[in-house]
Amino acid sequence: MNHNEDAQDGAPSALEDVPSRVNGQERTDGAVRSSTVEVHCDYISADEPIHRAFANETLLGAVKLWARQEFVPNPPSDKAYYLNDDKTRHRFTAEEEQRTLAQLGYEHGAAHFRLNEEQASGA
Repeated sequence: MNHNEDAQDGAPSALEDVPSRVNGQERTDGAVRSSTVEVHCDYISADEPIHRAFANETLLGAVKLWARQEFVPNPPSDKAYYLNDDKTRHRFTAEEEQRTLAQLGYEHGAAHFRLNEEQASGA
């Protein structure tokens, strides 16, 4: 299966600007880069974690959106979601979600995150 053709079903996606994998490297606009982060994300009710490579320049918010769409495609309206670093337990703020993986120090190797939920009321 060619990963470049995966997202060509015509459906718009919030992750359209996230590059696709080509031969173990990231590809954007014809340029191949090897600067990727392997993201592993878990969720309390998931059977198993999910994995995907992202470019270093990917915003943490885009990673959070990807994880939420994978784990909770139809979220209840009374839930808000946040990410934390699964190893350090650091809960990422809205400001940190606007930074790239590289800016947050995840430019080499793998990042281990956990998607969490809380009541949206009062948040």
